[in-house]
Amino acid sequence: MFQVEKIESEQRKSVKRADAREVKTIGAVDQVVRHRGQKVTTEIPKHPKVEVNEKQKSQPSNDPLRWFGVLVPQSLRQAQSTYCQGIQLAAEVASLQNSINENRKQYQALLTDKHQLQSQAFSA
Repeated sequence: MFQVEKIESEQRKSVKRADAREVKTIGAVDQVVRHRGQKVTTEIPKHPKVEVNEKQKSQPSNDPLRWFGVLVPQSLRQAQSTYCQGIQLAAEVASLQNSINENRKQYQALLTDKHQLQSQAFSA
């Protein structure tokens, strides 16, 4: 059976964050700096976990409106929102149509059972 579920934007963000990988530090943690025969070690400060790596920064945004820059016409924003609403409505209609077809099949099966039972009752 086909069924469509709506995922809110907050849930999408949590799914993306769950898929994010941890950034690994590559190289020596302790660097040795020499000053006239003295050995001084300095440590590289450990940065907190970075959520977005460089590859994700270079990828274009999933929102096509960002392709047009900062100043996007209001009509383009409205067109995008009505298109998204239309897609959601089409998915809901498909789900409802599928459930109607299932109910129609169940009704036909019950109707044939009823006719069989009535024919058996009259013949007995």
